[in-house]
Amino acid sequence: MSDAFRKIARWAIAAASRCFVEDSFTNYQSPITNSPITSHQSPITNYLPLFLWKSRGRGNIFTPAGFRRSVTLCDCSSVIPLVFVNRPLVQIGAAYLADIFQKCRDFTRADDVKEAGYYPYFRPIEVNEGPVVRIEGREVIMAGSNNYLGLTADPRVKEAAIKAVEQFGTGCSGSRYLTGTLRLHEEMEVELADFMGKEACLLFSTGYQTAQGVIPTLVNRGDYVISDKDNHACIVAGNLMAKGAFGDVARYKHNDMDDLERQLSRLPESAGKLIVTDGVFSTSGELVELPRLNQLAKQYGARVMVDDAHSLGVIGEGGRGTASYFGLDDEIEMTMGTFSKSLASLGGWVVGEERVINYIKHTAPALIFSASPTPASVAAALTALRIMRAEPYRITQLIDNANYLRNGFKEMGFRIIESQTGIIPVIVGDDTLTFIFWRRLYDAGVFVNAFISPGVMPGLQMMRTSVMATHEKPHLDRILELFEDIGTEMGLIERETGGVAAEQTAAAVEASSVEAAPVEPAAGALPTSGTVHVRPMNSRKERQQFIRMVWDLYRDDPNWTPPVEMDRMRLIDVEKNPFYKHAQLQLWLAVSDGKTVGRIGAIINGNHNRVHNDKVGFIGFFESINDQDVANTLINAATTWLRQKGMTEIRGPVSPSMNDECGMLVEGFDQSAAVQMPYNPPFYPTLWENAGFGKAKDLMAWEVNYSTSLTDKMRRVTDLLRQRGSITVRSLQMKNFAAEVERLKKIYNEAWELNWGFVPMTDEEMNLMAYEMKQIADPDLVLFAEKDGKTVGFALALPDITQAFRAGSVIPPGAKNLPTAIMNLMTKKKKITQLRVIILGVLPEYQGKGVDALIYREIMERAHRKGIERGEASWVLEDNTMMNRAAEGMNAHVTKKYRIYQKQIA
Repeated sequence: MSDAFRKIARWAIAAASRCFVEDSFTNYQSPITNSPITSHQSPITNYLPLFLWKSRGRGNIFTPAGFRRSVTLCDCSSVIPLVFVNRPLVQIGAAYLADIFQKCRDFTRADDVKEAGYYPYFRPIEVNEGPVVRIEGREVIMAGSNNYLGLTADPRVKEAAIKAVEQFGTGCSGSRYLTGTLRLHEEMEVELADFMGKEACLLFSTGYQTAQGVIPTLVNRGDYVISDKDNHACIVAGNLMAKGAFGDVARYKHNDMDDLERQLSRLPESAGKLIVTDGVFSTSGELVELPRLNQLAKQYGARVMVDDAHSLGVIGEGGRGTASYFGLDDEIEMTMGTFSKSLASLGGWVVGEERVINYIKHTAPALIFSASPTPASVAAALTALRIMRAEPYRITQLIDNANYLRNGFKEMGFRIIESQTGIIPVIVGDDTLTFIFWRRLYDAGVFVNAFISPGVMPGLQMMRTSVMATHEKPHLDRILELFEDIGTEMGLIERETGGVAAEQTAAAVEASSVEAAPVEPAAGALPTSGTVHVRPMNSRKERQQFIRMVWDLYRDDPNWTPPVEMDRMRLIDVEKNPFYKHAQLQLWLAVSDGKTVGRIGAIINGNHNRVHNDKVGFIGFFESINDQDVANTLINAATTWLRQKGMTEIRGPVSPSMNDECGMLVEGFDQSAAVQMPYNPPFYPTLWENAGFGKAKDLMAWEVNYSTSLTDKMRRVTDLLRQRGSITVRSLQMKNFAAEVERLKKIYNEAWELNWGFVPMTDEEMNLMAYEMKQIADPDLVLFAEKDGKTVGFALALPDITQAFRAGSVIPPGAKNLPTAIMNLMTKKKKITQLRVIILGVLPEYQGKGVDALIYREIMERAHRKGIERGEASWVLEDNTMMNRAAEGMNAHVTKKYRIYQKQIA
C-alpha cells in the first residue's frame, strides 16, 4: 500500500472501531486468508463493518457472519472498511449480503405485548350486530367502529348486497377501464354526485386508493400538493406518489392556517397548487378550519380537496360533509371519501368538476390498473346512501349519542379532545397505560381503539371511542360506567374528594385517629404504650394510602417485590370484589411520632363460618416496623372489632381469604416470594407469637427441578398412563375460555373439599380469579387431565413474573406503578426462569392413580421446552400426605415455609 492509502485505511479502521457492536467474535479464522481475527467490544450496536480483503492481488468483500457481531484484524494492513450497514448480513455462497428479512425477525414489539396479554389489535369479530358484536365467544359493546349510522347490520343493506351478487356475481374480474364497469357503478356515481352537489363522481376500490389515484394524477412536474401534517395515511401515500411523479410536497402544521399561509407564500405563483386536508381528522375528531383554508386557497390560486371519510353522514346538511357544515358547498372544488364508514361497505369516491373527474378517470394508474369495486360493495353503499337521505334522524341520533358520551367523560374528569363529530378521544397519555386500559375495558365487555405512539404524539396516547346512531342509552351508560370504574382504579381520574391523601400530614392523621388501649388494658387486650394511634381506612384515597405504605417499610429489602397497586386495591375493594358479598372488612393504619408504622385488616368470612360451623375472624394485610408496641396496637384494634362482631377465634394472616395470599413466612427469608405468595421480614413471627398467637397449620413451598424430578418411578407410572391412553392431558383453550372456567369450578370445589380451611368459591369469585389469571397465564401451562372426555384433574402453573418485575426498573408507588410493572414484564420476560404451580387437583375418585404425577410431568416438560428449569409448588398443607409424598418422589425439597396462626379471643 502507498503511505496515503495506509493513512486512509488506518482512519477507516479507527472509525470502524467506534461502530463495533457489544458482542464480538474471538479467534475467528478468515475463510479467504486463513489468518486469525481477534475482536473487541464497543457499546454501539447499530452498525456492522464490511471489509475489503486484499488477497492474492485481488479484493474480496467479506464480513464475519450474519449476526450483529464485528471484528478487527491482527494484521490491519490487509483490511479496509468499505461501508457500514445498519442491518445484519446473511451468507450467500462465499459472499455476505444484507438480509432484508432480518428486520422482520428482529421485530418483537407486538410479540412482547401479546405475551403480556395486552395486545389490542387484529381481534376477529364473529358476529356483527352493530352496537354489539361477538368476539372470542362473548358479546361486547362496540365503541370503536366507524359504522356511524349503524347500517352495516341493516337488513336492507345486506339484502341489496345479496341481490347484487345474484345478478352480477362476486366480482368484476377487471378494471373500470376495461371489463369492470357495471351499471351499478354508474348508478352510484350519479346519485353520489347529485347528493354532494357536484357535476361528476368517480368510484375507486378503496378510500386509500382514491387518494393514490387523485393526488399524483393532478400533481405533476412543477406542481405542489400542500398537506396538513395530521392528514390520513392515504393522503400521505398519495403525496409520496406525487413526489415520485416529479411533483413537490409542502406540509403545514396541523390545522395551523398561519403556517399554511407561510407555506403558500413561498411557492412560485406560476406553480399549480392542490391543498389536501381531512375534513374530520380521523384520530382526534377535530374539524378542519375550512373557511380560512378556502380563503387562503383563493388568495394564492390553489385548488382544494377535502377528505370526507369521517364527515359523510356525520356533519353538514343531511350528512353532506365538511363543506356543507361550513356552508361552502359551492366553494370547495373536490371532495373524496370512502364507503367504509357511514355507507357501510368498501370502496372510495371523489366528486368534482366533470372535466377534472374525466381526466382522472382516463389517466389515474390507481384506477386503470386495479380491479373495480365488487357488485356487493357498490350495491350496499348505494342502499346505505338512499337510507341516509331518507332517514336524516340517524344523523341527529348519532350526534346526540356522541354528545352524551362526550359530556359524560368530561363530568368524570377525563381529558378529551373536543369535537362535534362521532369521535371522542379519551387521553391516557402513556403507551403502557393505554394497553392496560384497553384490556380492562375489553375484558369487561367494551371494545374501543387503543392509539399509541408513534401513531399519536407522546402524551396524547388515547382510547379512541366512536359512537353509532344505533347505540342505545344502556350501551352508552355501560361504557361510561366502565370508563369511570377502570379509570379510577388506574388512578387516571379521582372519583372521591373527601378521603385522606397519601401525603396528608401525620398531625392531621393523628387528629382524627382512634387511640390504642392503655398500658394495663382490661378484657385481655395486649399491653401498649398509648403512643401509637390507629385510624380506620374507608375511602378510596385512604385505602390507597394503606396499600402504598409498604414502600417505605421494604425499601432496603432486596428480596421484596413491589406490588401492583391495582391488584392490591382489588383485594380490598368491598364494592367490586365479589368476596365481600359474603364477607366484611375493616382496615386500620398505625401512626407514631408522625410516621406511618403499620397496618392491619380484620375480615369476617361468612361462607367460612357457615361451612365449618365456626366463629372465626381473620386478620390479614399485616405490616409493621420491628416494634411490639405497634404490633400489639394493631392486633388490639382488629381483635376488638372482631369480638364486637361475635367472633371467638382469630386466624391469620389471611389476606383476605385462603384463596388469596395467606400465611406468614417463617422459613426461607433469603429468597424472594414467588408470584402471588406473601413475603415478610424475619421478625414478624416473633411479633405475633409475643402477641399470643400459636401455630394452626404450616404451608410448604416445594422447589422442583426438571433435571432431577423425572425419577425412574415417575417415568414408569406416567409412561404407562400415556401408553394406555386412558388419561390425556391438554392445554387450556383460550377461545373457549368461559367453558374452560366452568370445568375448573367443578374440579376446584370437589378436589379441595376435604382440605383444612377450604371454602368453596362462588361463581363470581371464580370468574374474577380466572380473569386475573388470564392476564398472565400461559395456556401451555394450564392443563386439564381427561378420561373419556370427562375432566378429572386440573393444574394451573404461572410464570414467576416477580422475577421480571425485579429485573427491570424499580416499580414505584403512584401513577407509574402499573406502567413500570407491565414494561418490566414485557422487556424482562427472558429473566423468568421459574414458574409457580398454584393449583393442582384431581377428583377424589381418581386420586392415587398417577394422574397428579402425569400432570406434574407435563408441566415440567412443557416448561423445559420454554427454557424454564425450576418450579415452585406452593402452597401445600403440611399434613397433605399425598401431595407431600408426590413432591418427595420427584426429589423436590422445601425451600420456604409459611404459617397460619390462631388464638382464642372469647
